[in-house]
Amino acid sequence: MSSATQPTDEDPDEGIRDLVDLVLKRLDMDHDGRVTYPDFQSAVQQDAMLLEILGPCFPEEQVAVAFLSTFQEIQIPNSICFIRPNNPAVMTKTG
Repeated sequence: MSSATQPTDEDPDEGIRDLVDLVLKRLDMDHDGRVTYPDFQSAVQQDAMLLEILGPCFPEEQVAVAFLSTFQEIQIPNSICFIRPNNPAVMTKTG
């Protein structure tokens, strides 16, 4: 029998309990055994990465760069070319 399939004396939920205890210790700022919104807000203000303790919420760097690039200043030309519907000639308007 391999070591991976041998039964152990450890409780399978022990790792989960340890993780929950760690999260509670990090988020329960007033040590009352509860995580309230002010506790959470204060903990996250001290360490923004605590947002990810409950699951991923920050985008990958490439996604963030692509998103932020949509808000960069767009250079609008001084003249705009357009075609009039009743006159196919291209007209230029300068402004």
